[in-house]
Amino acid sequence: MNTTFRSFRRSWRTCHRCPIGKRALKHVLYSGSESPRYLFVGEAPGKGEEVLGECFIGKSGKLLRSAIKDAGLNLESCAFTNVVACRPCDRRGGANRPPSDMEISNCAPRLDNILHLLRADMVMLVGKVASARALAPVTRMYLDKRLIFNCVHPSFVLRNGGVGTDLYRDMVENIGRMRHA
Repeated sequence: MNTTFRSFRRSWRTCHRCPIGKRALKHVLYSGSESPRYLFVGEAPGKGEEVLGECFIGKSGKLLRSAIKDAGLNLESCAFTNVVACRPCDRRGGANRPPSDMEISNCAPRLDNILHLLRADMVMLVGKVASARALAPVTRMYLDKRLIFNCVHPSFVLRNGGVGTDLYRDMVENIGRMRHA
């Protein structure tokens, strides 16, 4: 890990801008390549991601990584992050919930830092929270020379049948568009 990434991690791993940062076990900043071609931006870390400090490693992450492989992309050329770095829940160990507007706003500088550091050629906004609520800061930076894509969140695919469904095939097809761009 180079000095810039170490400095970034050090500056954000103890963020307390909002209540979820104060009770987070770990701030899940990003995972994967430090020089990715593809960056996947999800909603927020889940319970397993918070414990291990890695993005997209639970059931949804495993499905997303399978879809990435099925789409013909190399996982080593991918990085993963989320709109917010801490698991949104109302108490430590509580159930996941969507991040609030305030939490998204408080974490926006971290997402901007990630986008500038990683400089991915293409960004995939995963799910409706990333697509609808984080689109403005992402497009502001990427409109000039990078491509932005959207796909359904893997948790939605899992709740609706998983691999072998039309939803899964659509997700793979959307991810595959990145390879051909």
